[in-house]
Amino acid sequence: MAKLREIKGNRATEFSKDLHAALRGHKKRLRKKFGGIEWHKNWAVQRGETVDVVGVEGGVPILMIEAELLREDPASNVIKIWKWAHGTKLKRPVLFIQSFTKAYRGRKKERFKRALFVAARMQKEFPNIIYKPVRLAYDPRPGGKRGAGRRTHHARNLAFTVIRHWNALQKKLRM
Repeated sequence: MAKLREIKGNRATEFSKDLHAALRGHKKRLRKKFGGIEWHKNWAVQRGETVDVVGVEGGVPILMIEAELLREDPASNVIKIWKWAHGTKLKRPVLFIQSFTKAYRGRKKERFKRALFVAARMQKEFPNIIYKPVRLAYDPRPGGKRGAGRRTHHARNLAFTVIRHWNALQKKLRM
């Protein structure tokens, strides 16, 4: 089983904490949607590499979320999941949601396209990984650490988007 690792301080880590809190069910509505899923932040997939937030059921990850705020290379997060799937010989479906802030619609658009390109290749090898890119309305300031509640607001919105994708996947798997 993967080890949990705490990372202190930066905006991306704080966003992960906010998302983790929302998914764990500070609101009863969220808790009902996910039932017995345990949520972990900074879940280690390999030595020194973590996934922002992971939903685990029966000790096995079934939902992985990477939040790309201003990262220079979001494709590396896709590669990290791909490498993990290869190493574990993944058999069970896993929903992988990668969220992108507004920066990836402007100056980092090419990095967004690269992540989608790598994800498409990953899905060819591992069709059990259901990849969903999500665009956030969040526009974090470079170097900023506080945002008058905007970071928390967008993390909660992402949690509700995760629920929508999760419910759609559950319907599809039942068919």
